[in-house]
Amino acid sequence: MTIRAGENLKALLARVNRATALRGKKKALAKFLGVGPSRVSNWLSLNRAPNGEVTLLMLEWVRAEEAKQQKSPGSAVDTARGKAHKTKSDYEKQTRKTGPQKR
Repeated sequence: MTIRAGENLKALLARVNRATALRGKKKALAKFLGVGPSRVSNWLSLNRAPNGEVTLLMLEWVRAEEAKQQKSPGSAVDTARGKAHKTKSDYEKQTRKTGPQKR
């Protein structure tokens, strides 16, 4: 059963979902909140609602994460997909261009 969260909580959880899209971020958030990663997943999927204190801590955490994102443009997140952009190394580009050599 999903929770009937207010619009403010849903908006916050959407921000947290974007901020935790990168590998290891849900675990980092769970550690910050002092809970297990499964509890964070339940909140983010709207299966359970966090209490008021946890909600305020989530807001603090997501603001800090968003500030980090703005300071480091090299780690931009594609908000449409929620994943980090990955660029190919020179070696990968060269390998792709030449492809396997035929004998």
